[in-house]
Amino acid sequence: MRRLVLITLLVCTSPLLAHNLVDVAMRIEAPAFAVAQQAFTYQVIADDLANDNGFGIVVTIALPSNATYLDANGAGFNCARSGSTLNCSAEQLSPGPHAIAVRVTAPRAPATLVMKAKVTSIGSYDGIATNDNAEHSATVYDPAQCASTAPQLLGPSAVAGAAHLSWTAASGASRYAVFSSVEGEKPLVALVTTETSAILPTTTGRVEWWVEARSDACPSVASSKAHYDVTSPGLFFVVSDFATGFRSPAGIAFAPTGEMYVVDRDDAIVKRIANGAITKVTGSVGVSGAAEGENALFDRPQGIAITPLDGLLYVADTGNHAVRILYPGGPFIPAFTVGGVLASPGKADGEGDKSRMNAPAAVAATERGTLYAADTGNGAIRKLTPVSGYIGFFDVTTVPNATFGEPTGIAVDADDHVFVSDRSDGTVRRLDRSVLASGLRSPGALATDTRGNVYVCDDHSVRRISPTGYVTTLATTLPSPAGLAIGADGTLYVSVTGKVVTIRATEEAPKVPTRRRATR
Repeated sequence: MRRLVLITLLVCTSPLLAHNLVDVAMRIEAPAFAVAQQAFTYQVIADDLANDNGFGIVVTIALPSNATYLDANGAGFNCARSGSTLNCSAEQLSPGPHAIAVRVTAPRAPATLVMKAKVTSIGSYDGIATNDNAEHSATVYDPAQCASTAPQLLGPSAVAGAAHLSWTAASGASRYAVFSSVEGEKPLVALVTTETSAILPTTTGRVEWWVEARSDACPSVASSKAHYDVTSPGLFFVVSDFATGFRSPAGIAFAPTGEMYVVDRDDAIVKRIANGAITKVTGSVGVSGAAEGENALFDRPQGIAITPLDGLLYVADTGNHAVRILYPGGPFIPAFTVGGVLASPGKADGEGDKSRMNAPAAVAATERGTLYAADTGNGAIRKLTPVSGYIGFFDVTTVPNATFGEPTGIAVDADDHVFVSDRSDGTVRRLDRSVLASGLRSPGALATDTRGNVYVCDDHSVRRISPTGYVTTLATTLPSPAGLAIGADGTLYVSVTGKVVTIRATEEAPKVPTRRRATR
């Protein structure tokens, strides 16, 4: 079943006005090195970050002055060269990235290629100028002068705690980058060193590692990959208080500008934490209801998500069987229903009506603003796709073949993979229902990090699940953990009874208080 959900307030009804507000960001994607006298291709990306179509978009590309221009093309763009400048225009750009491929021939001698680009929105209003320009540099090199053998890895095979790694030197290298990946995580540069050895603390599991020899004049040369098993942890996890004064905090989410929003379920409000101050932003403390607008009321709200590009807030309003949208940025934050409908008088919690949401417990957002809601009472997952060009229009569908017993948590990673916790059978599954982890006690709220790990509130614990399904317990004996979020620095924030706490990794083992025998 498909239907459009409309917010009548704050919606641009004029097609011209609806398509008049954009945010086109520029970036250049190119290799770091270019072979002398060879063709070199780079991508100039015009990315419409808004939900509106852009009109009259002009991308001006400053070609590298020491390179020979060959050609350029991009779907939807007409490109014309004038001297060292390339102008590419598009009558209309839909939301999302649009690439222009530029080819040049690198100069004969070693040099630096400097590529620049900027965007102008002639037929649209782009009020954010900070991302309208992009620049990238590439080093031109002669392969004959960059011959180098790759580093050879030397041990270890199995370790307890920190791993002592070593490798052979590579000629011409000025430094070495050590990469590691634990249990299928996305690779991370663990450290950069001028030495041919390093000590790498890590958590338990199977580790894949390799070394990249780097220099400023030549491309990097990587070793082969090797593995070792960590048999006991080198990192420990410490729980600390972050913010207090809540009644029953649930969902947590970070806004693009860095402030944190927390849903307080039993008080039926949403709070904001910024610069150490906690303020109520919407709802009425201790008052449940279904009011919209400036004096919004909620009924046992739980999950919260924020769309990264526009900073809009979405709350799983469990008792009202709906997803609510909150517009931040003004003196107050009004709330409106975007998914499901408010509870009908006399009907018990969605009884007998599968066409609407029934007690949704969680909501998650992709980078481009698509929402996924855990429709807990119906055992289903709802997808809310924003309609291009209009604020508040959503195409609401039920994800096919995604039936769960009691979905209570949902999260989306950077690659738009969706994960669902199912309390009925103690699993965390992908949206295709393939199992990531099983045997959990009572899985609830979920969060993901940039390396592909999934974090889950499970009974009184918080656990980390690697991409391979390896489960690590980070904290236990937490009082009713109900929400998770990960900060920009990788710190894990957890809502528990009465407060929000942090979980951080440390190389020092927690101190155990010593017991002294009583003396007379």
